[in-house]
Amino acid sequence: MQKMYLFITITKRADSDEFTDFFKVNEISVIYSTPCKGTAREKTLAMFGIEQSLKTVHYCLVTENKKNELIKNLTKDNLSETAKSDPVE
Repeated sequence: MQKMYLFITITKRADSDEFTDFFKVNEISVIYSTPCKGTAREKTLAMFGIEQSLKTVHYCLVTENKKNELIKNLTKDNLSETAKSDPVE
């Protein structure tokens, strides 16, 4: 029996659908997502020159092989290609 991993991604809320499609294309059928708000303090945000933003946390249970596959496929190019294609139903 393979180990199971809790795979978590934190994304901008605007990118939520793109990540959901990415998981579906990569054969993850059960994805839990919840809207949230970043918790960085104003001083930290100012230091990096960024603003407070709304986020989504996505999480799913995966095997070690699937975890490695997701990490390998988790690039901006792959996400962009996923957004152009229809997700697997």
